[in-house]
Amino acid sequence: MNLLEFIFLGIALISIVLCGLIYYRLKSSMALLQQQVSTSHEHILTLNEQLKLSKKATTTLIDRIKGVEQKTRVGEMQLDQMAQKSSDEKSYTEAIKRVKKGATAEDLVANCHLMMNEAKLIIMMHGDKS
Repeated sequence: MNLLEFIFLGIALISIVLCGLIYYRLKSSMALLQQQVSTSHEHILTLNEQLKLSKKATTTLIDRIKGVEQKTRVGEMQLDQMAQKSSDEKSYTEAIKRVKKGATAEDLVANCHLMMNEAKLIIMMHGDKS
């Protein structure tokens, strides 16, 4: 065997060893990548489950908020009614005070925003009985 054949044989052996090392490294890298892909897939599944739970919780909260808004509207209407009733009571209280000072039915209608029959009734009930 001459020197040139010996060199080529050496280069061929080195090439085979290097190819084997490269193959081994690539195989290891592929196994690691497959494991990372599997882990990522599991993480994605977990995130999807958490997203579903979040959607359910959000829907529940939206429904509860709608209920609170409805109750708030009802409460506001009741407060408005109470305020109107209170305003009416103040008008009657003012009318009684005016009657005790000698006010006429026309005066009560003009100043206390009462109807004539209400004014006459208050005068009959609270007016001077003498």
